[in-house]
Amino acid sequence: MKNKKNIKYNFRGAVNSGVQMILAIMIVFSGIFLYSCQQEEEIVIAMGEPVSLSVSDSNLVLSQKQAGSNALKISWTRGTNKGTGSSISYTLEIDKVGNDFSNAKIYELGKGVFEKNFSVSELNDLVRDFWGVAPGVPTDFETRVIADVTMEGVEDDTTNVKTFSVTPYKPVSDVLYIVGDASPSGWNIGNATPLAQVTSTPWVFVYQGQLSAGSFKFSVSQDDCWCRDFYTKDPSDDGI
Repeated sequence: MKNKKNIKYNFRGAVNSGVQMILAIMIVFSGIFLYSCQQEEEIVIAMGEPVSLSVSDSNLVLSQKQAGSNALKISWTRGTNKGTGSSISYTLEIDKVGNDFSNAKIYELGKGVFEKNFSVSELNDLVRDFWGVAPGVPTDFETRVIADVTMEGVEDDTTNVKTFSVTPYKPVSDVLYIVGDASPSGWNIGNATPLAQVTSTPWVFVYQGQLSAGSFKFSVSQDDCWCRDFYTKDPSDDGI
């Protein structure tokens, strides 16, 4: 009987040890679970900064002598896709101050584009042709960029508005003709003699040929209406 009691006692001791081990394992796994929950609660999705805009110059006085040079660069930051992982498409708008972008020139620039450059001649043509700004008249413009997240239901992001002033010039014609009784074609403007434009200095034209005694004008057109611009000799000029 004594041996049986010892066996029973040892069995109970083994059971107690097993229970303790199971409890220890459960406590360890509970700790891991709680730690995982805490880790999940600390995860934050980086939303990024809202898209912002800048302009390279705020006061532009344009000159045809720099026609091919860069006049204005409008640039913007990447912006945020609101944590969606979707791509962003950009639209640039420019308008005269006071229009509230109701008559804006719109450039759909697509994805991955973060600047728009304008040469002197491009900007001059834009403000004169699109808004009818007179040469020599400084005019204020404003610009903004709209960032469109390409996921349905996500609201667009619009940049801050930047302003700049542009003073355009009246471009010299890229063609010029000589007409008059001193010229080879006389006063027949429909057959007026063309001058050669100097490539390196497009506002300079050269005539090589014979002239007769008499008067002449320089025309920017061969239209018979005589309604285009003409250039004449300055009365104070003693040259030809």
